[in-house]
Parts: sequence; C-alpha cells; structure tokens
Amino acid sequence: MPHLSLQTWLEKHNAVPFLQEAVQCNTVNPPGNERLLASRIQDVLHQHGIDSHMYVHENERVNLVARIAGKNPGKRLVFSGHLDTVPVGEVPWEVPPFSGEIIDGRLYGRGSTDMKSGLLALMYAFIYMKETDVPFNGELVFAASFGEETGSEGAAVMVEEKQIPPFDAMVIGEPTANQIFVAHKGVLWVEVSSKGKTAHGSMPDQGVNAILPINHFMNGLQEIRFTYQKHPLLTDPTMSVTTIKGGMKTNVIPDQCTLTLDIRTLPDQKHDQILAQLQEVADRVMTHNPSASLEIKPILNLPGIGTDPEAEIVQAACSVMNKSRDDVKGVNYFTDGSVFSRYAAGDIVILGPGIPELAHQPDEYVDIERYLEAVSIYYGMAQAYLK
Repeated sequence: MPHLSLQTWLEKHNAVPFLQEAVQCNTVNPPGNERLLASRIQDVLHQHGIDSHMYVHENERVNLVARIAGKNPGKRLVFSGHLDTVPVGEVPWEVPPFSGEIIDGRLYGRGSTDMKSGLLALMYAFIYMKETDVPFNGELVFAASFGEETGSEGAAVMVEEKQIPPFDAMVIGEPTANQIFVAHKGVLWVEVSSKGKTAHGSMPDQGVNAILPINHFMNGLQEIRFTYQKHPLLTDPTMSVTTIKGGMKTNVIPDQCTLTLDIRTLPDQKHDQILAQLQEVADRVMTHNPSASLEIKPILNLPGIGTDPEAEIVQAACSVMNKSRDDVKGVNYFTDGSVFSRYAAGDIVILGPGIPELAHQPDEYVDIERYLEAVSIYYGMAQAYLK
C-alpha cells in the first residue's frame, strides 16, 4: 500500500490542477480534437509506469485504452469515460468556459461536469489501483472514447475494432452527483424527409408542396401508441418533434421539407417496431395524397440499458457508499453503455461526480469535494469487485 492516504496521494499528484488543465483542453465536438486531452492523460499514465494505446480514428479523433492485470485470472472491469464536450453555446458565461477557474470549492468550465471530472476520477482510481500492493484478480481497463456527444462514435469504433476486450462489468463516469444509476433510456433519432416540386407561389397547382405531407405526418404521430412495460427506475418513453426545415422563399412552392424526431425508449422496447409504426403513418399520408413522397430514416439508434440491482458491481457500489438497493436509480439520458451493452453482456453502472442538471449548461461546474470523493468510490468498487 502506498505510504500516503488516497487524499494525500491525490494532492501530491495534482488531481485538481490536472482537472483544470483538462477543462482548458478544448475538446468541443464538433470537431472534437480529443487527442489534445488523450495525449495528456497518456503522459500521466506513463509517469506512473502504465502502458496505454492510442487508437487514431481520423486526424485528432482518438480512443485511449490502458489495462492492468491482477495477480490471478478473474473478472474484467472497465472504467469508461468520454473525452469530448458539447459546444459552449450562445448564452454568455459569467466564468470563461475554458478557464477551469475555482470559485468557492467549484471548478468551472465546459466539460467539468460532463464529464471530464468523471473521466479523471476514473483515471486516478485506475492508477491508484496499480500503485497499491493490495492483491486483486482479473483485469482493470481504462477506456477513454471520442465522439460520445454526437452519438457514441468512439465507443462504436472501440467495439468494431475490438480495442477493448469483452467485460464482466463496467463503470461509466457520466454525471450522477455520485449516485448509483443502473438503467438509462435508449435513443432513436429519426429523420422524415418529404420531396415535392417547385413552382411559382402564384401557381401552386404547377408544383408539389413538400411541407404539407410533413404536416399530415405530424398529425398522424398523435395516433401512435408505444408497446412497453413500465420500468421501476425510468419514466415512460417519449417522442418529440425537434426540428422542421423546409422551403427557400416566400414566393416559391417548397420541393423539400425535413422533420426530425427524438424518441427516448425503455430497455425492453424494440426500435424496429417503432420504425414500423412511423412507416405506417407515412404510408397512410402517401395513400391519401399520391403526390406525396415521404422517407423514414434512423440517424441514431441506441438501445436502453438496465442492470439488475442485485448484480455484483452494483452491490460493490452500494457497499462502498453505504447505500441500499432502494438508493439505486435510473436516468433519462443515454451513454456509451448503449453501444457497449451490444458487445458484451456485462453489468453496467453509471456513476460520476458531475451534476446532471448542469450538463450542457452555461457556467457548468463540478464540486471539487465530490470529484475527489468519486476517486475513492471507484477505487473501492474496483477492490470489492476484483477481490
């Protein structure tokens, strides 16, 4: 065991200053530029004698993976986090978004909550696990991915290219205010496009208005009823019209119109069934209007996840945090876990120091005390699970 306590060890190894540096790395996606932060994390791992591999996808888009083995064979636990952030937005910030400034125990900046604090807390727990002499079995993997904010692209590449091995359990450091989440909704983003024919606005009969079928389609959405079983930890599924784009000028009959839907589903729902329901609505519109041309296309399709609260990794978290099964929760957002769950049947826990309500918000921050607490939680979970 290191001579220093975890708290003293984190101070010695600049856990807070390095989080400031991470926030100062602009990894806004798009374009991403995740290599900027991944390279610094790789440097820190190397300083502690840990080899890692950087997988370059294209230009500055990278995944980073490191592994440490226990004394004997056993289970495999993955610590997972993403490197990118959403854009700063148009609303002015009171604190500069890439400053990493600390005010009253809070560290501010884009990505501080979502989820550079969770990512680095996982990294420090991973390193501390290596530096203790407490024996463990199996393997601990640290996996940092690119492109989560635009649809878990990096996680998909990790799976497709087998950059991480199949796992028994995974901890994802997304913002939960250090609460234990074991379920989250799936996401189905759908684009509905309508094609028509332009004409002069004074002669609409000479064209085909692409906006009108979209209007009829929207009305038809009211008839859709999802098939699902209520989930004990998640709210009911939702479907929202989020964008409509059509037309070019006031005096021109529009020949194109596009609508997008954001559908959030429960783990047991079949996305193919939902797509079929949407197609039925489109078919009815085209049957009643033979000149209409509608196309349904999924643009993001990720399932929900649900881990049994009795799973060993969940119980490890409860034990470390002195919580019970009643404290286990679910969340409406999605994570890279949707992709990883397709690849491995391992149990997934979502737990991170960030504040969910501050994700993607101006003046995003993380409580430094909660960030440091997360390192202790992750370390305890790894010890308990890989004992």
